[in-house]
Amino acid sequence: MVQVKIIMKLVIAVSTTLLFLGSAAHAQKPLSLFGHALGEAEPEGCKPDEFQPGLDECSFGTRSAYYRAGKLVLIMDSVETTDRLLPDAVKKYGPPTSQKWETVQNGLGAKFRNRISTWELPTAYIRLEEKTSPHPEDPDRQSFVIMETRAERQRDLATKKNRPSALD
Repeated sequence: MVQVKIIMKLVIAVSTTLLFLGSAAHAQKPLSLFGHALGEAEPEGCKPDEFQPGLDECSFGTRSAYYRAGKLVLIMDSVETTDRLLPDAVKKYGPPTSQKWETVQNGLGAKFRNRISTWELPTAYIRLEEKTSPHPEDPDRQSFVIMETRAERQRDLATKKNRPSALD
């Protein structure tokens, strides 16, 4: 029994170390998504976001990029759902910090499951929502990815926490 506890502690220690080393390796260079790196300078033509004070928004087709104090802090877009999304993200950012499945229903009543993977990296938060509708024509089939700085993520969480109840 003592040997099992020692082995379990060793497995946990090694797993934690590998997770830390994987995250640390990704912290060395600016993280990028769709060719944009967090912290890059704001281009000309962005407009103040009407719902989020202090943020400027630039749209590039379906892609939205948000800048605070002239630096990219958040970028998001929908992407085609393919079998390569998660493996490509793991290759680029390391193993996800967490994953969960959620059951959703489209407007026609069909139910399917979506996989949500998140990465809590030292400098960024990344969320990949893979839509798994079996119907290729389903407009809800597009997957979604968002990347934001850790500071912006903390700001988002604090805003949500302090938001009054919808019932008030």
